Amino acid sequence: MKKYDIGIIVTLLCLSGFGLVSISGASGHGIEQKVASKCSSCHTTNRICQSLNDKDADGWRTTVIRMEAKGLVLSETGRKEIVDYLAGDRTSKAGLCGK
Repeated sequence: MKKYDIGIIVTLLCLSGFGLVSISGASGHGIEQKVASKCSSCHTTNRICQSLNDKDADGWRTTVIRMEAKGLVLSETGRKEIVDYLAGDRTSKAGLCGK
């Protein structure tokens, strides 16, 4: 197989999403890591955990959009996944909030 054939195959596999792991993952740990890394670059995750019961999906969407205006970089899909995670059941946030 020629070198350029391998490059084409790798490119096609990447474009097709082959082998990629969803950021939410089967156990949800991927989205916890994403939230922790994105949000804790400016403040502690404790600040997020304190607001979990205070905001619904619209409240979190507003917060995430405000953070994007301050420099947070997310795709539309990433924004939706983070908002869905933060607005979801608080008990599922044990990995993020340590409870």
